[in-house]
Amino acid sequence: MTEKNTQNWEQKFEDKMRELEDKIEDIGRHVEKKGEEIGKRVEVKAKSIHEEIEKRGGKSHNLFWGLIFIVVGILWFGTNMDWFDGSAVWLPVAMIVAGLYILLKHWRSKESNNEEETT
Repeated sequence: MTEKNTQNWEQKFEDKMRELEDKIEDIGRHVEKKGEEIGKRVEVKAKSIHEEIEKRGGKSHNLFWGLIFIVVGILWFGTNMDWFDGSAVWLPVAMIVAGLYILLKHWRSKESNNEEETT
């Protein structure tokens, strides 16, 4: 290859690389823009869900019982599958602690709601 051909090839290569970099930057800007749009939509949806949950108020007992059934089911299934010893003392203790935590959290949220209503 002659020197002129080599320079011509190198120039074409550099031009193509610049074009590729520009396209990648355009794609990056497009992805960032779409990500912001999706983020805004998710934020609006999350706020509406949160507001709906707050309107329902006393429905948190469903969360409590749902969690209890899930925990009991996992423990029962795990015992049957021999994942852990069914006579383990820590399992009922863990369930009691988790249940107390959920109840206390529920009562505290109700107390804070009552304080907000009175002020």
